[in-house]
Amino acid sequence: MGDNKRTMDELIHHIYNPDKEYRRWRMKKKHTGLAKNLLGSILNALSKERDGDVVVSNISGICEGLGYCPDRQISEMIFVHKLLTGDVEEQEGSSLEDRVRKVVEAWIGQEKERVFDIAVTPLNVGQNVHVLNFWRYELRDEVGLDFEFQTGIIGGEQLM
Repeated sequence: MGDNKRTMDELIHHIYNPDKEYRRWRMKKKHTGLAKNLLGSILNALSKERDGDVVVSNISGICEGLGYCPDRQISEMIFVHKLLTGDVEEQEGSSLEDRVRKVVEAWIGQEKERVFDIAVTPLNVGQNVHVLNFWRYELRDEVGLDFEFQTGIIGGEQLM
């Protein structure tokens, strides 16, 4: 966990000080706001978690993603965020019908994303995250995906 603590400390320093030295692949300044929001929400959810293994596994997943390009970094944070907060909606006072509807809607949304991901991700490309994120962004309105992170270019390198 020591390496993960150092990695998280460095990430937090980087997203709040994007012009300072950072030993990993730098995140674009326009994405640091998203990273701050995601990480804040993730850390808030993890601070309430009683199972230490859940905390360690989620932090490890984020830290592993930080060793790769900014697309992967943000994708890991989005994945962990959805995992931790996906069904934490306040349901007190909701009718059974409303709760069932929310569960069904969430399941349909997850399945729609899963099928979309399978359909647009080529099996012969090493950096599938770039292809997947590109098409999620491009087709988000047509398909009804909640995806605002535009990807596909790192520095001057076109990844699509």
